[in-house]
Amino acid sequence: MASISRGTHLSRVTVSKPFNWFSIAIVTAVCIAGSLPNAAEPSSVKTFENKPFYHNSLRKIESSYLGQPFLLSVWSRECAPCIKELATLARLKAEYPALNLVLISTDPIENTSETNSLLTELGHPNTVNSWAYADEQAEKLRYSIDKNWYGEMPRSYFYDSKGKRKATSGLLSEALLRNWIHKSVKPR
Repeated sequence: MASISRGTHLSRVTVSKPFNWFSIAIVTAVCIAGSLPNAAEPSSVKTFENKPFYHNSLRKIESSYLGQPFLLSVWSRECAPCIKELATLARLKAEYPALNLVLISTDPIENTSETNSLLTELGHPNTVNSWAYADEQAEKLRYSIDKNWYGEMPRSYFYDSKGKRKATSGLLSEALLRNWIHKSVKPR
């Protein structure tokens, strides 16, 4: 056992029993190994795959949900009500995994890293069907979504299983969203 005499000098350390260097080496190796990244785990977290949204993308989205209700939300990072609605949608998606949710960001696809960071921060799973405007002519893309839409956001479209949709502008209440989910989404 080591003992240290009182005083400010540490030069008087004495060892009364044989010191076990092997034990120290094992403890040190365990500490170092615990601080290194695990080679079996991926070094980065899977991020969102924002698909480029072009003038014909809405048809692709609608055809991929044939016979299924889904909610399409058009949003922007610059829109405070959009951010609030995205947070609510993330909570509801976690609560109702069967909810078919499509997000279309009006921010340019070149800003994907910022868009992904925001969606991650708000709690959206990286499997969400996420799109971003990929044409410099935002008006053209907006018109391809809805010729009666003038750009106010957030903009939401409630699709039923027959492909009919109802458009709504402005922040959606959680009560309204829950009501639609209970009527439209079948539990998995």
